[in-house]
Amino acid sequence: HGSTFGGNPVSCAVGSKTLEIIERDKILDYVSKTGAELMKHLDSELRSKAKVRGFGFMIGMDLGSKEMTDKVIAECFKENILILSAGADSNVVRLIPPLNIDKKLLFDATDKVIGIIKKA
Repeated sequence: HGSTFGGNPVSCAVGSKTLEIIERDKILDYVSKTGAELMKHLDSELRSKAKVRGFGFMIGMDLGSKEMTDKVIAECFKENILILSAGADSNVVRLIPPLNIDKKLLFDATDKVIGIIKKA
C-alpha cells in the first residue's frame, strides 16, 4: 500500500477505458438529449401528480409525501423496477438508469412508473 489516494494500475486502466468508451459512443450527448425528452414526457404525464426535476438521467419526482413515495416504490418493485426515495422528507422518487440504457427500454419502464404513480 503506497497511498490512500494513489490509483493502482488496474483501476487507472479501467477508468481510462471507461472514459474512452463514453467519448467514443457519445454517451453524454445521448443522455443529454434523451434525458430532456424523458423529463418533458414525465412532466406532461404527471403534472397534476408530481413535480418533476432533474438533469440528464438523474430525475426526481416529488410526490408530496413519504407515504405516497413508499407506495409507488413498492408497486414498482412488484413490476421489477427498482427505484429509490430521496429528499430530506423521503417524498421524492428517484430515477437513475444506466447511461447506456436502450431508449425503448427506458421509456417502457418509465411509462410503467407513470402508470403506477397515476393509480397511487
